[in-house]
Amino acid sequence: MHCKIIYSDDHTPDDIARIKGLFKNNITNLTNYEVDNWENFSNSFFYVFLTEQRFSKDNGGVVLITDGDKLCGISGFNVSSLDPNVYILGVRTIVDRAYRNKLLMSTYFIPEQLKQVSGKAKLVIFLFDTDNKFSLYTVFVTGKLNALLQNRLGDFSDLWGNLQSVPFPIKINHVFQNALYIKIDTAFVFDWELLKENHAQNQ
Repeated sequence: MHCKIIYSDDHTPDDIARIKGLFKNNITNLTNYEVDNWENFSNSFFYVFLTEQRFSKDNGGVVLITDGDKLCGISGFNVSSLDPNVYILGVRTIVDRAYRNKLLMSTYFIPEQLKQVSGKAKLVIFLFDTDNKFSLYTVFVTGKLNALLQNRLGDFSDLWGNLQSVPFPIKINHVFQNALYIKIDTAFVFDWELLKENHAQNQ
């Protein structure tokens, strides 16, 4: 397995072609991952990557995991709109079906993204749609995370041991989402209440 980082302002046509292939082979009927008509969907990966330049070198990046010539998955990271010290990890993560039992998030994506934001991030967050019933968020808050980590391909408690949950949905980019976070700088304080329903100001 090999990690490669690409950016909105530094990538190749082959990178784009391989990502399109990954989407076509693993996703159907989701405009977030539109391939042929992405220019017409402002929420699509290629729109935010190519048009908005969200994953430019000064704002984040996208990790590609390959196994030989095969693209196994992608996952982005970027500075949040909340605070320049806060990065969002695991953005737009897609893993090829054949590799979904390999725990790529724990073994490759998040360790690489933490390395990339080292020295810049004081806190990292992971976001989940509030209607997503099966996610790391659900696993974590129901107390199943430790059992999962200790029984699947090794123990990743060194990575996820400091994972905390925000006890209410928060509003980011006009959408309420569940959030998990890891403090990199233990002295850093962020007021999650500002993003709580009835308090949030269109973050």
